[in-house]
Amino acid sequence: MLVEFSVENFSSIKDKITFSLEATTDNSLPQNCISVDIPKSTKEKQSIKLLNSAAIFGPNASGKTNFLRAMGILRTIIYSSNNYQLGQRFPIYPFLLDQNCVEKPSIFSVLFIKNSIKYLYELSITPTKVVSESLFYYPNGKKVQVFKRGIDNNISFMPINEKKSDEDEIRRKIYLEEISENILVLSLANKIKIKPLQEAFSWFYELTAIKNDIYPNETSRRIHENTVSKERVLKYLKLADSSIEDLELDVKEIEENNLPDYIKKMVIEELAKEKNMSPAELESDFDKNARIVKTEIKENFIHIGKDKSGKSVRIALPKYLESDGTQKLYGIISSIILSIVNGSVLFVDELDLRLHTNLVRTIVQIYSSELNKKGAQLIFTAHDTNLLDTQMLLRRDQIWFTEKQSDCRTELYCLSEFKIRKDKVIRKSYLAGIFGAIPNVTLEDILWQEHV
Repeated sequence: MLVEFSVENFSSIKDKITFSLEATTDNSLPQNCISVDIPKSTKEKQSIKLLNSAAIFGPNASGKTNFLRAMGILRTIIYSSNNYQLGQRFPIYPFLLDQNCVEKPSIFSVLFIKNSIKYLYELSITPTKVVSESLFYYPNGKKVQVFKRGIDNNISFMPINEKKSDEDEIRRKIYLEEISENILVLSLANKIKIKPLQEAFSWFYELTAIKNDIYPNETSRRIHENTVSKERVLKYLKLADSSIEDLELDVKEIEENNLPDYIKKMVIEELAKEKNMSPAELESDFDKNARIVKTEIKENFIHIGKDKSGKSVRIALPKYLESDGTQKLYGIISSIILSIVNGSVLFVDELDLRLHTNLVRTIVQIYSSELNKKGAQLIFTAHDTNLLDTQMLLRRDQIWFTEKQSDCRTELYCLSEFKIRKDKVIRKSYLAGIFGAIPNVTLEDILWQEHV
């Protein structure tokens, strides 16, 4: 579970902003909290209360998407940097509207819980190299260093179980990998067999971040690979369109003959390492036998219609003929299912886009229902102010705002920072500008511009 996420000098985020899912003393909507027991000492446990969802509101261009993108890109780098080529750049960029920030690194900090143990991962990074990186965990309530990476790519590990031989073995494995400045130590968790490292990597691997208005083919792929069941997807899909009876996938494997040179080189180098051969020895054999197969999936949604005689028949409609809302829900539904099943964190940008308010409310309520048995969490951005419901849907500590400052940097803050009565209608107060984070534009502004 996510406890806290901080980011600094990334995109529109100039100064450090911190997002927390640790519940306040607010006693409303107790079903929106999950109590997690973590070690306080070798003999005692302590309980920490975390929120199972949170929403971020704010005007366009205020930085909501950039905040979610920060976590998504961090996850991508952790998952993939072990395959980076020498000199390959990280997909990040600093706050570009202040020249003092351009040469400074972007900084990320994530506090999370995995299998009842708290972890802290910190990363300082430029587009070309890792400046610093560290992982700590709290197995007995006390902070223990797993590894720390600093100046000149120097990596130090603390002994695991206080055995000197373990530290020597870790160092040997690390240096065998010859970690370059654009590869994260955490990315190598599956090669360096250290449990805290693997647990931290697993937490990030299970996390999902969905960009706004992009509905990938993930649900179809996951059904095809039996990662999620078609029956379960259909149950959720009926929330948006009750007329859908079934789903058919047309799966074709297409052979790609023209493999790009950079992919060919990368594959040959990996195979050469596995077979303990030189790349030159493998190249001619690779050209003769290698084949790349791309899986293409087309979806057909089954509805009940009528034939010419008036009898009921099954009619297949391709996905592109379905409503935008149905297509969006289908695109994200498998991520929601896997989040609930695995107890992982799901970030969704503009969850309310193309979806009815009641449908979005239902999705949010799934995370505070008995279906969420493993502590899954949903963090989403939205514009629909009907979701600002502190009586039935979200607590005050679950509602966050982003606001663009005069220097174009993003500021992030929580509704719980404001002292307001519990019976206050939050939606009206927000639209009235009491909490900030609303567009500063009126019809009069537009009419004035037209006459200038």
